[in-house]
Amino acid sequence: MKQKLASRKLWAAIVTAVVMLVTAIWGVELDTEQVLAVIIPIVAYIFGEAWVDARKTS
Repeated sequence: MKQKLASRKLWAAIVTAVVMLVTAIWGVELDTEQVLAVIIPIVAYIFGEAWVDARKTS
């Protein structure tokens, strides 16, 4: 469990979820471009790290 909490991919996903929740719940006025500027690099990072991890195990 401790290893899962230390995962950079997990924390990147949490940050992405928080950004989306802040914009939706608290009515923070962010343009679509601003939200995508935060989310897309994080999603790309998660996929890139997952690909690297998959290559290590095979």
